[in-house]
Amino acid sequence: MIRIAICDDQTEVTEHLYKLIKNYFAKHDYDLAGIQIYQNGYPLLQDYVSGTKFDIIFWIFKCLLFLAWKLLAELDKLILMCF
Repeated sequence: MIRIAICDDQTEVTEHLYKLIKNYFAKHDYDLAGIQIYQNGYPLLQDYVSGTKFDIIFWIFKCLLFLAWKLLAELDKLILMCF
């Protein structure tokens, strides 16, 4: 079961990516535990630090949050990072 997070401030981007992911997993018969959508990075960081773990994070972030992303990568070396 794969857990995925999507983070972007544009609702149309997150909705489009959500649909693409759902369709891909359904088409290939993969197990998807869930997709969590975040409108900005701060709640994602709070959840992650509080123990919520994701296998894949799609995060369209601004430069200031890059340092937070690097921190997440150091906390959990198993994160798949997509730029």
